[in-house]
Amino acid sequence: MSNIKKVKLGSQGFEIPIIGLGCMGMTGIAGYGDVYGKADEKEAIATIHRSFELGGNFLDTADMYGPLLNERLVAKAIVGNRDQYIIATKFGNEVNDEGMMTGKINGAKDYVRKSVERSLKNLGTDYIASNGIEVIVPKDHAIIEELHRIIHEELTYGTVVDSSKKYFLEVIENMIADGAQGIILGCTEFPLMIFPEDLEIPVFNTTLIHSEAAVAYILGK
Repeated sequence: MSNIKKVKLGSQGFEIPIIGLGCMGMTGIAGYGDVYGKADEKEAIATIHRSFELGGNFLDTADMYGPLLNERLVAKAIVGNRDQYIIATKFGNEVNDEGMMTGKINGAKDYVRKSVERSLKNLGTDYIASNGIEVIVPKDHAIIEELHRIIHEELTYGTVVDSSKKYFLEVIENMIADGAQGIILGCTEFPLMIFPEDLEIPVFNTTLIHSEAAVAYILGK
């Protein structure tokens, strides 16, 4: 494995490469079809293995990719070498017992446990790491739908509407009241509307974080 720069993640001793391999496009997503061209399982597994040879042992997947099929593909690729890989998976976009997405966001405690247990099974592993972060999301599905509308009907066109920004800030204030100590702008478009100076708690722009890490890697920093 090559010497790809590594950074510490969390407080449990993890060191991960600053470049990970996103696996979403390696399977289709029900209702959306193939993501980045025709998915090919053989090629996908070969890509994961080649990434490993180059030092890229950090894989990113999610239960909603497929749904569930992506985690199972990753399991096939890493079989026999689980301890050599660091795997990030995600949940929250609700997947029902039939393996179909419901269109809802679910962060309830029971669903979290159910999702983690299902992901462990799909990934063919018996452990998952936790850094003690509790994720807080809006409980009202109508709020999620309105945020999606703002993204797709406004922000993707480069339009920032004052009333939409006010609405989003009100949603964030309610999350702060529920105990949120930081806001993660995980959607590429949200930083067009929400800025660190808008809030008194930390704001994490994941697009900027990833971009800076990529540039630093390219420059050899």
